Amino acid sequence: MPPSNPVPRSPMPPRRPCFGLAALLVGLLGALSATAHDTFLRLDDYTLTSGTTAEVVVFHGVFDQSYYRLELTDATRLDLAGPSGRYEVARDTWTLTTWGRRPWRYWQRAMAWLGRIDRRFTASFRITPREPGPHAVGMVLPFAGAAMDPATFETYLHEIGLDGEPIADHGLTDPDTIIRERYRKSAKTLFLVDGATEPWSAVPLGHPAEFLPLANPHRLAPGDTLPLRLLLHGRPLPDQPVIVSRQKAAFTNAVPRRVRLRSDAEGRIEVTLDRPGVWWLSFTHLERLTDDPDFQYASEWATLVFELR
Repeated sequence: MPPSNPVPRSPMPPRRPCFGLAALLVGLLGALSATAHDTFLRLDDYTLTSGTTAEVVVFHGVFDQSYYRLELTDATRLDLAGPSGRYEVARDTWTLTTWGRRPWRYWQRAMAWLGRIDRRFTASFRITPREPGPHAVGMVLPFAGAAMDPATFETYLHEIGLDGEPIADHGLTDPDTIIRERYRKSAKTLFLVDGATEPWSAVPLGHPAEFLPLANPHRLAPGDTLPLRLLLHGRPLPDQPVIVSRQKAAFTNAVPRRVRLRSDAEGRIEVTLDRPGVWWLSFTHLERLTDDPDFQYASEWATLVFELR
């Protein structure tokens, strides 16, 4: 039985980014903040009840803190997938978090300290799953662009796991060089409805870049290993750096360790889930462009979030 809020899909033509002098200056001043931040979809609870509406909180920054709110126009796809198929989420539930007064801000910090969601600088939308079993919610952003100098670009490479590539290898020896990149971000989060872990199906959402679990993560226990495949435009992505980490524990400011992996020739990785909690993964596939007059690089980003009980 499909969710109560599906709307008909309509094809959307690809959007070509347009950049003037002002956008370029913004990119030069803040390119790292524009490109080195992931997009995550987070839930208050990763086990929902069928027929009950839940809020999906959109983070744009790092997993535990969002740095700015995304507008509805920033989302080209909002998907909900369950045992009966995949549906587009109604876009009229999109909400920008209202910036509250000082007590509200203190409360959000307290929520983060308690291991809950800090809603500062976030957006959200609502879903209503109607059937038990494993589900996924996903979002794709349109192409955007940034410009940066070589020093910023080197920091950017480190942030996305490509710190083993000196910028000299990219032919960037002039400190006055301006590097222009177009990028697109996809996000996916797994959750259960009514606590049912079956039926499980390893079917991708069809995002431009995507993590595909090859085993049911909801049936794993601490100490187990989760195999996944990285997909780029539906095909396995080999030799791709991946970052794996967890949500911060309650009552601490300690940041969990980030593990760096690399996919094999078949685009596979194996993640050892050493403890319960909310886990997240991210990868950024960066490629050099040779036939684009506006950009030297293009990147596809993907994140995955799920809970291990």
